[in-house]
Amino acid sequence: ISNMELLTKKNLVERGFEHSTLNVVEFELEELEKHLKLKRKFRHVRRTARCGKEYLKRIVEECNGDETIKRFAEGEFFIDRVKGIRIVISRQPEYVYDLSVNPTENFVGGFGGVLLHNTEAKALFEAMRIGALANVVAGTIHGESPYGVFDRVVNDLGVPPTSFKAMDLIVICNVLRSPDGLTNYRRVVEITEVRKHWKEDPTEEDGFVTLMRYDAKEDTLKPTDTLLNGESYVLNEIMKRVREWRDNWEAVWDNILLRAKIKETMVEYAKKLNNLEILEAPLVVESNEMFHIISEKVRNEVGGLDSKMIYEKWLEWFKNKLKGAYASK
Repeated sequence: ISNMELLTKKNLVERGFEHSTLNVVEFELEELEKHLKLKRKFRHVRRTARCGKEYLKRIVEECNGDETIKRFAEGEFFIDRVKGIRIVISRQPEYVYDLSVNPTENFVGGFGGVLLHNTEAKALFEAMRIGALANVVAGTIHGESPYGVFDRVVNDLGVPPTSFKAMDLIVICNVLRSPDGLTNYRRVVEITEVRKHWKEDPTEEDGFVTLMRYDAKEDTLKPTDTLLNGESYVLNEIMKRVREWRDNWEAVWDNILLRAKIKETMVEYAKKLNNLEILEAPLVVESNEMFHIISEKVRNEVGGLDSKMIYEKWLEWFKNKLKGAYASK
């Protein structure tokens, strides 16, 4: 009897916590429990140290996670397996960065899924100061207000206040809830410019000036009087560099409205054709390039920037473009 072995049925199905290896969050248990206390029903997470994105939302909700992990769980992130890595040799160094990365965050960004790393914050802001208005340098950082961004960059990351002045605009995005609390939606809630006259604290010295502010009643972003009256420092600096716009705020505002109309048209057609690819980078970039080409042609034809003519020519190009690969799906 002691030599007998009991036969067991072979399991036909093994339980898996995810049907896919995509969008799976891996974490250190010690780090996770800094932000929530796992209930007994989620004890398997201790063993696997991983779970799907949607499952993480459920854990955070049922375990009353803190605000940090709530923002992470509800964020628009996607986690995919890296297909391959290759060395890219650039003719000159290029900065790639994300100022908000914590030790528990790994990320892939850029066009085509380029693996990114952090550039030292002080070097980044120095590059921004050198580039000035010649090139766009954009980054993301966690902050619920312009001062929150200043506090994070200066006090947490150690960037000198004078270097912070290299930042021209701060765009604040936030997740808002419907009155019943059942629906979340994302909105740009504020666009603020950073003036350059302050020395120590931009909040105390009126260094932050709001250009656009979200109106919850109308669910829209509205310009402030500062923007409408042409008192934006950034826009005035741009005006000085364009012949047709110098000392001509009406022409600048007219061009801003033209660009807004073009973007609005793209959104309308994306909805009409039920094709959100229209709003992705490839067509948006091509549309921007065509806008500048058409603007230059109109300038040469009539001696100035005629917004109505530019829009009509752009719309003709856009409709022809949609007849091909971007037709209704």
